[in-house]
Amino acid sequence: MSRVPNRHFWLLLLSRTSLVFGAILLVGIIGGSWWVWVFIQQRLTPLVERNLQQLLGRPVELGEVERFSLNSLRFGASSIPATPTDSDRLAAKAVKVDFEPLEILFNRTLELNVTLVQPNVYIEQDKNGRWVDTTIQDRPSEGGDLFKIELETIKVTNADVVLVPFPQDNPQPSKAKTLVGFKQVNGIASLLEQNQRINFDINAQPVSGGNLKIAGETRLKAQHTNLKIKATNLFADDISRLLELPVDLQAGRVDGNLTVNLQQMAPKTTFAGTVTANKVTVQVANLPRKFINTTGQLQFQGNNIVFENVTGRYGNIPVKAKGTINTQTGYNLSAQVQAVSAKNLLNTLNVNLPFATSGELQANLQVKGALQKPVLTGNISTIKTAQIDSINLKNISSRFQLTPQELTLTQIQAAPVIGGQITGSGQIGLGNQRQITLNFQAENIPGDTLAQTYNFSLPNNININNVLATAKISGTPGNLQTVAQVQAPKRMFDVSEDFYVSLSRVFATNESFRYNALYRINDQIILRGSTNFDDESRALIQYESRF
Repeated sequence: MSRVPNRHFWLLLLSRTSLVFGAILLVGIIGGSWWVWVFIQQRLTPLVERNLQQLLGRPVELGEVERFSLNSLRFGASSIPATPTDSDRLAAKAVKVDFEPLEILFNRTLELNVTLVQPNVYIEQDKNGRWVDTTIQDRPSEGGDLFKIELETIKVTNADVVLVPFPQDNPQPSKAKTLVGFKQVNGIASLLEQNQRINFDINAQPVSGGNLKIAGETRLKAQHTNLKIKATNLFADDISRLLELPVDLQAGRVDGNLTVNLQQMAPKTTFAGTVTANKVTVQVANLPRKFINTTGQLQFQGNNIVFENVTGRYGNIPVKAKGTINTQTGYNLSAQVQAVSAKNLLNTLNVNLPFATSGELQANLQVKGALQKPVLTGNISTIKTAQIDSINLKNISSRFQLTPQELTLTQIQAAPVIGGQITGSGQIGLGNQRQITLNFQAENIPGDTLAQTYNFSLPNNININNVLATAKISGTPGNLQTVAQVQAPKRMFDVSEDFYVSLSRVFATNESFRYNALYRINDQIILRGSTNFDDESRALIQYESRF
């Protein structure tokens, strides 16, 4: 009978003890939760905010705490606003902070891993070519006497990024204030060695299409960055806006695998790897036209960009190029033109000649010189018989030099089908300077055949025979003057032993042929003159007396 009361006693005691312990536990949980909430709201949130501010050296505005757990917390809309001296800014839908609370117990360090959720990022390039001017500080240790805080990683998820290139000197209208946008940007940056080494890995999709992957490392004290870039179907124009290249890319698509070395103290960025161009438009400084539909493979080797059988068109001229562009010393490119019509050549050079021209040409071209002032030179020759004005010519060749202002021709040589040889040189102004100056010399040209070519009827019994001639064409396309001087080494015809006529000169602009005439009266008296045989009033007589 005594066991029953004892049993009830122990049951009662245990139940009351359980209630006490339960109450104590509940109070502990409530108190602990309250302490955690107070710690997060009053201690951890401000510490994270100040830590980020100290790290970046600029204001950071974190939103209200939306939720938290023992190893994470999430802030609402947060931002890094622009400053009076820096237009770069960031606005995130949320900021998630992950941490390991046990680290506080073991080493009194709270390591933070920050994730920016759907941030909108705006970054402007400065005049020195830098995209980010924020200096990452040494790891701050604020956390009171209890612990210190360290930022381990920063992640971005589903970001939209806008990059604004700095306008270059004399920027082209198409380049001024142009934005380069990226969407679905995801990446992570790990801060190592007291924030002096940063490893990062980024995936992004340009708004203009394609895909971009960037992995790399930055050493802040050395101001040295290594990048590994994999690009797929990128818009070439975006690349030209973002990177300092020796040529201006304006259209087309690019694939590539590149390693990029950026050293603050080095004069230029160096590249290594391969880029494949697909129908890219390229503008080379100091050349009047662009290379279009440029397709082929480029090898990047330090300061050299090596062209390997790259094809394209310079205006209407098909070219195949090889050689190098050195980012320090300039251009050393050569190109071949297999065949181009004279019409397409003249249209590409925007040249209007004062005479009709037809034929098919080939050329060897060179682009050489400094990056900002390369010069296009080359040799050009006919593939088969060509026609200039009404004269059929074979074996035409010339050297040339092309700048935006002028086309210079030297060592012009041509062999008329009717016989003889023509040489010459000249300059043809381009752009606003349309002045034309061409000089030609002709030797041993069959005068009679030449006259027939131009349907010129000679007086009966007159034979011009071979002639020597010089011609000068000068003026502007709308006001050209042509002056030719022709000499027939032999007499055209003899009236008598003392009277003969020879061709002396021709003024091809608004004047007809004129002929020399000589009549010897005796050994002391000679009459000289000239006539065009069409208007006797134009005969000029000079009296020469010999004593």
